[in-house]
Order: sequence, then C-alpha cells, then structure tokens
Amino acid sequence: MTPKTTIRTTLILSALLLALGARTVPEISNTVVGLVQPLLDGAALARNSIHGFLDKLGPQAGEYGDGAVADSREERIRELQMDIARYRSAMVENRELRDLLDLPAPPEWRRITAPVTARDPVTWNRRFRIGKGTVHGVRPGVVVTQGAEVIGRVVSATGHSALVVTLADPSCKLSVRLRDAGAVGVLKGRVTQGWHDTPVCVIDYLPRDEDYRAGDQVLTSGLSNIVPPGLRVGSVTQWEPGQTALIVEASYAQVKLRPSALFRDFRYVSVVTVKE
Repeated sequence: MTPKTTIRTTLILSALLLALGARTVPEISNTVVGLVQPLLDGAALARNSIHGFLDKLGPQAGEYGDGAVADSREERIRELQMDIARYRSAMVENRELRDLLDLPAPPEWRRITAPVTARDPVTWNRRFRIGKGTVHGVRPGVVVTQGAEVIGRVVSATGHSALVVTLADPSCKLSVRLRDAGAVGVLKGRVTQGWHDTPVCVIDYLPRDEDYRAGDQVLTSGLSNIVPPGLRVGSVTQWEPGQTALIVEASYAQVKLRPSALFRDFRYVSVVTVKE
C-alpha cells in the first residue's frame, strides 16, 4: 500500500469512528486524535516550508497584500530606470569623446581634450571650469571648442585646472570673419541672456557699407597668434524681419550672431593651442 493510499484510508477510518460515537465515547475520540495528529503536524510543517520559500522570493499578494507587491514592483522599475539613465549618459559621453578624438587640429596647432569639472548654475551659459591646466599646455587666451564649434576662451589657468568664459559673456572678445561678406569684426556676448538658453552674441565694428545677410557663417579671423583661423563660431541672424545690420553711431555696422556650439549639455571640450 502506498503512503498516499494509507493517508486516504486513515482519514476515512477516522471519519467513520467519529460518526459512530467519537462525540460520546472519550476513548474513541482519543484514538482518532492519535491517528490524525501526525498527519496534521506533517501538513503544518509542509505549509511552513512553502511559506519560508516564498518569503525568499519576495512579498506575496496573499500574505502581505497587493500594496506591498506594488511597492516592490515600483522600486524595481525605479532601479531599471536609473540603469537606463546611466547607460544613456555613458553613450553620450562616449560619443563626445569619439567626436573630439576624430577632430583634426589646424596646421601648427594641437587639441587638448579636457573634461568639464564644474559649471555654476548661476552663470550656467557664461563660464565653466575644465580639468586641464598649465602642465598640459593650457594658457590664458586660448580658444575652447565644443565639438568643432568655438564655445569660449580660457581666462585663467592653474597647474591642473582652467576657467573658461563662453561667447555668451560680454568679457569674452573674439576677432571673427564673416565668410560671405569677408568683413572682420569683434564678437562679444550680450549683457542680457536667458538662463540655460542658447545665447545671442553681437559682432561690432563691421564696415557699414557691406551687404550682410542672415545665415552667413562666422569663423575665427586668425588675426592673433593665439587663436587659429577658420574655426566655426556661428551664423548671422536678423535683428528683425528685413533688418540684418544695425548702424551704430553712423560709423560701423553691428550684426547679431547665434553660436553653433551646444551650450545646454556637454561634458568634454577641446582646448586649441600652438604646438610647442
């Protein structure tokens, strides 16, 4: 006889004994309890073992309620979302580094790749600090690019760090040339800029009698020995529909420029310096 058949037979016999008089004869009642108790103890032990195993798997709806299960799932979803965000961040960082490594340096110049180490929320678009300094060849006055686009200049440097002011800052002056018009002027940032917005710059001291057009590409002029020529800076935009240039004090023209560099989010830049 198999154990399963034995258990079934014992249960049937116990039921019959109870029906025949277990309620009135104590000896019969005790006999039934003695027969059934080991089975009940075994069932309880099995039930406790199953519950212990389920506890290791996590909260169950039947034991802790649907709320605990939902909380556990929400926590797991948040962990997965954080993993995805870290993965995307690493992809952006790798893409920036690949772009910088693929950029050719102008003749007689070299590029120094540097990480952005600090960016003040108050002056978000106007200045930031990089993790390369004088020991790496970084000097005040050299131009800094974000990708292939000029974003600013170094104003101060220590051994392993440097401060960069961007084209959005009025203190950042840069000699530029309009590619189509051929005119040379001085670029500077405007005093009023939107926080976290792409800044707008102006180019002063342009010849007043030239024909200036929106969309004209603006490049570094190369008139100084510290900034190479031909680096992309941005493009000319209109002051208002139909007006590209303003005549200032009846002596020179002023045009508005929108930088090509992406000011919102970047982690690495290039410092362009003369080869030593």
